[in-house]
Amino acid sequence: MKRLFAFAALSTASLFAWPNPSGTCNITTASAQLPTAVSGQPYSFTFTSSGCAEPVRFVEIATGALPAGLAFTAVAPTTFTLSGTPSIPGNYVFAVRLFDLGFQFPSKTFTMKVESPVAILTPALSSITPNVAYSEQIRTSGGNGGLSFSIVEGSLPAGLTLLSSTGLISGTITSALPATGTVIRIRVTDLAGSSSEYPFTLVSNASPSPLWPLHPRVRLVLRTRSTSIPTSPVVVSSIPLASSRPDSPSLQPPASSPAPQPASACTIS
Repeated sequence: MKRLFAFAALSTASLFAWPNPSGTCNITTASAQLPTAVSGQPYSFTFTSSGCAEPVRFVEIATGALPAGLAFTAVAPTTFTLSGTPSIPGNYVFAVRLFDLGFQFPSKTFTMKVESPVAILTPALSSITPNVAYSEQIRTSGGNGGLSFSIVEGSLPAGLTLLSSTGLISGTITSALPATGTVIRIRVTDLAGSSSEYPFTLVSNASPSPLWPLHPRVRLVLRTRSTSIPTSPVVVSSIPLASSRPDSPSLQPPASSPAPQPASACTIS
């Protein structure tokens, strides 16, 4: 009977014994700043832990909130994964807490940014003038940093280049472009593989613009000065002269005076 009781006691102790952890349970993911996510793009990041009584049973958010569309999945003995497709851009701060079999509850705070999808903001390219330096910056928004620009349709006219790291179009053309312009399609891609495209039409001015703007009347005078002077008489007024009225003083020019005669020479007789 004593042996049976001892065996029962040993079995009960073994049944309710909790595994001893190999050390202090910690979340060992080094950086508190998680990789940036892009709204509408799949995301996945794996956290690591150590010293926990394996396996880690579950993970929860102690404070804050995860970005909408993300959740913890694939909980393994020493790792757990945050994955999904975030839907709302913004900056997020949250604390992750583990629960292991040794009743240890370590937590660590992380920050995460969800960017808007990359987009091209430039609505149109300015016109180009032959033999005049040209520069146009393609403006963008959103994206997960490290943007790269490329031309996926058409090509730039000779003399122009697109800087892939910044989206700057620059250079000088030597002749006018076709009347219909030159059509190109530019793509911008971020580090996460998100991309956006937009078509542009390049047009050129036929000749350099004047140094200063000329008023339309000034241009009319310049064109008139270049023509011959008309020989037909110019009518100044059709109003009758005041001298035609009997009560008005004469406006006729006075009669011309006789020309002065030279004095006779003085002689001594």
